[in-house]
Amino acid sequence: MADTLKYLEDMLSGLEEKGKKLIVDEALFIKSQGLSEAIERNRTEVETLTTELKKSKEDLKKLKADKKAALAKVSETICAKLDEFLPVGKSFFDAEDKLSIGWEYEGNKQPYNSLSGGQKQIFNPALENLLGSNIMIVEAAEIDKDHLTTLLEDLSKVNKQIFVNTCWSDGVVVPKEFEVVEVK
Repeated sequence: MADTLKYLEDMLSGLEEKGKKLIVDEALFIKSQGLSEAIERNRTEVETLTTELKKSKEDLKKLKADKKAALAKVSETICAKLDEFLPVGKSFFDAEDKLSIGWEYEGNKQPYNSLSGGQKQIFNPALENLLGSNIMIVEAAEIDKDHLTTLLEDLSKVNKQIFVNTCWSDGVVVPKEFEVVEVK
């Protein structure tokens, strides 16, 4: 009987150990079940966010296209106003990535900040025209005779009070709309 009792105690002890392991396994299973549910929730959230991101990208693409179309019209208007005063080449205005305004001629596209002093003297009246000033002062000392003649012809078509300062007196054709005043 002692052997049976020992046998039953050993069995009971083994069952208790197995029960403890099953409790640990059950806790792991419950934790695993929770992790599976969390993974599924996260997967669903990722799918939702992926859909929202795709829609946002499509919306952004449409907004960029709308911006480009709107800026094209504005750019066209600005350039037409600037080109009225440029004797050669054409102006450019770009606000797509960053604001850039300048003068394109002889195959060179130059932003305003890279124009030489003489080029700025030709371009500045175009800017003044764009901004709608009624009085224009043109410092034309750095403009060569040919460009000065062309600039004066363009300026003569404008209904504004214009003062042109230059050191050229010979070889420049002055339109009849201008009064020449010499300072000696």
